[in-house]
Amino acid sequence: MSGSKVKKMAGLIAIVLTALIILPFLVTILSGSASAAVSEADLKKLKEQASALSKESKKIAEELKSVRASKASAIKEKSIIDNQISVLEQEIETTNLIIQSLSEQIAEKEQEIAEAEQQEAREFELFKKRIRAMEENGTASYLGVLLKCESFTELLCKTEVISEIIEYDKKLLASLKATREQIELAKQELERDRAEQNEARENLTSQLEALEIKYREQNDIIKDLEKDEATFISEYEAAMKEMERVNKEIAKMAAELAKQKAYVGGEYHWPTPGYTKITSEYGNRYHPILKKQSFHSGIDIGAPQGTNVLAANSGEVIVAGWNNAYGNYVVINHGGGQTTLYAHMSKLLVKKGQSVKRGEKIGLVGSTGWSTGPHLHFEISIDGKTKNPKDYFKDLFK
Repeated sequence: MSGSKVKKMAGLIAIVLTALIILPFLVTILSGSASAAVSEADLKKLKEQASALSKESKKIAEELKSVRASKASAIKEKSIIDNQISVLEQEIETTNLIIQSLSEQIAEKEQEIAEAEQQEAREFELFKKRIRAMEENGTASYLGVLLKCESFTELLCKTEVISEIIEYDKKLLASLKATREQIELAKQELERDRAEQNEARENLTSQLEALEIKYREQNDIIKDLEKDEATFISEYEAAMKEMERVNKEIAKMAAELAKQKAYVGGEYHWPTPGYTKITSEYGNRYHPILKKQSFHSGIDIGAPQGTNVLAANSGEVIVAGWNNAYGNYVVINHGGGQTTLYAHMSKLLVKKGQSVKRGEKIGLVGSTGWSTGPHLHFEISIDGKTKNPKDYFKDLFK
């Protein structure tokens, strides 16, 4: 074999070897990462959660329909709507997480497609070099190469090389085909994710609209009650008895806990930073419908729905639940017989028995229970007796 032919054949072999080295990387690019698999699993859980919340929402809607048909108490009706709002807010939160998860998957898929297309371009460039090398070697035919052999030794040499080239050609073409198929599949998945994301956004819009309707229903119930004086008085007195019962239980718990733990110390932290408007003061107040004085055991702080509610001081959560009067409420024991109460929240972010730090987020402002608009009912009690919270925040109310 002449020196020029050997050189050309060596060049061809070099192309083959280079391609065989590069080919395995394609599998890595197209197979996806472990984080993508985790993301898929998380997305599946979120979709399952969304489905469960949707079923729960429908169940509550049926319960509300039944209560309205039986003309049960307005407070019972409002408690169901409070529950509907809670579930809707969870649905909205889940939908937002689904949209975020899909956004991450879309970005990941777009990156995967870009890398695969770059790989395909590199593969195709190798294929073109392969063809050019064959042409430079005198023929694009394996048979043509063999027929030009001048000796049996040369034939054996070329046969071995051609076997390698044939194997390479198969791998190269299979790789190009696989790359193209994977790109098309990735694009289909990308379009599916985009469609799912658009659907989730539409669901979110519907959920937000439904939530606004529920807010109005929630606030209208007690306002409508005011038009029926006798019914309002009955419902109001029932709510006040519930508050008294709860406060007695809290006082009893605080008295028992005071023996076990001293006051944590420090000044109280305002529970709704940025919102200091008092919509209802502490103490006796005249009610226009009841036409008598009634005692208000805390202060009502006006704040938008969803505003963060913060722990006034460090301590242990001794109550985290719901009742007809306070709606969603939390009580924190600060030791030494001191407790704080936070009521009418739309969502609780702590559980009974949990330790919290001063200024830690414990819930969100709402209008659950006996309430006609978003606000936080805030109480401070010492040895079972409520105090005027404003006395502990004199700098705010100079």
